[in-house]
Amino acid sequence: MPTGPFQAMLGALGVLFAYFLGRGAVKLRRGEVTRGATFGWALRTTVCVYAVFFFGGLRWPFILVFALAAASLTGGVWLESRPKKVEDLSKIMFPEE
Repeated sequence: MPTGPFQAMLGALGVLFAYFLGRGAVKLRRGEVTRGATFGWALRTTVCVYAVFFFGGLRWPFILVFALAAASLTGGVWLESRPKKVEDLSKIMFPEE
């Protein structure tokens, strides 16, 4: 039974879940989310990445998914920790006459 498409799907989900894990870790540190929500993203990420390893072994798909998940986790942490600029649209919507 070919497991390539299954590994690709689980790998993509693992990378996506790793991004949300990174964002959740920063939000947990700020106190915006509960520990359970962050633990849920960690569990999902671990299960998906481990499933790629389980079905393919220590080969290039696992190494690629692991590297992309690590980069995605780092990107999620970095993007969430940066302050967002809030635009003041009141001057554009209601110009002073």
